[in-house]
Amino acid sequence: MVNKLGKEFANKADIRIDINEFFERFHLHDEHFKEDPAFHTVVLASVNALKSTHGPSRVYMSEPNKTFKVSRTFAMPALSEEDDPDMVTVSGSPCVAFTEQDLGNGRRGFGLVIRKSSEDKADLRTSMVFGIYGTYDKKDQMMRIERLYTPEFADGNVLSEASPIPIDAENVKGAIYYAMLCADKIYSHEPFMPRECFERALNVQLDKVDTPVIHKREP
Repeated sequence: MVNKLGKEFANKADIRIDINEFFERFHLHDEHFKEDPAFHTVVLASVNALKSTHGPSRVYMSEPNKTFKVSRTFAMPALSEEDDPDMVTVSGSPCVAFTEQDLGNGRRGFGLVIRKSSEDKADLRTSMVFGIYGTYDKKDQMMRIERLYTPEFADGNVLSEASPIPIDAENVKGAIYYAMLCADKIYSHEPFMPRECFERALNVQLDKVDTPVIHKREP
């Protein structure tokens, strides 16, 4: 079984997608996306993009009472030796978050991440299951993909944390299809299992799935 989306090795190509089509496919104009300035730096740091101090950032968090929640349980220290420690569960909803930044000279940067937990924003990579960053000119609206992050199946068939993958047309299409599956689960408030989305993306014929059109520009 192939453990990565698309080809394992590829030179970085000039791959572009229409930023407006990307917004449409991921429903980024949906009213359920709420402004959250804290996610601006979270998104940019997650995809290793240039830092900026401000930018419009929005996030869609699945409703905790309607969907699976990633959680961890730990023991709170007892008040005395005679008391049993209290068990406390901390959980966070899966989320889709994106931000933009002004790069000057009519250019903009765009980043989007999908996280299996919206809590602990400092825990960037272990919570991120998908990440993308690109730049585009405001005149033509064609975003060049600069960075792309997906997990992979590691030893023991365990899904790893998201890491950079080579940028070519096949990888971009496969990664975006995987991200669309993840986002649909979050938007529909269904149990979110990144592994199921990843396996489905690995085993599909990419030329048969509908994603934003991939444009490859020759050097």
